[in-house]
Amino acid sequence: MPEIVIGTSKLNARLFAISSPAARKGFMGRFALRTVALLQKGTPRKTAHTQRSIHVTGVTDDRARIVGSKVLVWIDEGTGLFGPRHHRIVPVHRKALSWTGGTFGPGGSLRLSGQARKGKAGAGAHRITVRSTKGMRARPFIDRAVKEAAIHSGVRADLTKAWDDAA
Repeated sequence: MPEIVIGTSKLNARLFAISSPAARKGFMGRFALRTVALLQKGTPRKTAHTQRSIHVTGVTDDRARIVGSKVLVWIDEGTGLFGPRHHRIVPVHRKALSWTGGTFGPGGSLRLSGQARKGKAGAGAHRITVRSTKGMRARPFIDRAVKEAAIHSGVRADLTKAWDDAA
């Protein structure tokens, strides 16, 4: 003799509410925004141009696309010996690499453009010319931001709300 299960229609409505493409797209969109916020917060900065370049370009029900400047990858992975290719940085079209060195920031010897300040303020700045350089050590922050966003994204709360509202 068949049994009648009470509440089957409400259970089906709840299951549909948490598995519908619209619900998943909403969850993914909130996760992407949380990830962008954490990436912007954790990006090593000098001028904040790299920080401002991070944004969401597309969200579907199963993925979100977050894009930013190429500099983000260089900061995260490192360059030269410390980067993915593990080789010294050498000039391609000239005999040597050259830049102005010194300290940045308020009271530093260099402007944000890399040029020396005028007068006494620029006394610590000097020209650096080399045949090759080791590059920049990695300052990883992307994986950490994504993992933290996954932990604190509130998906559990969103699922609970969608489940309760569907009944």
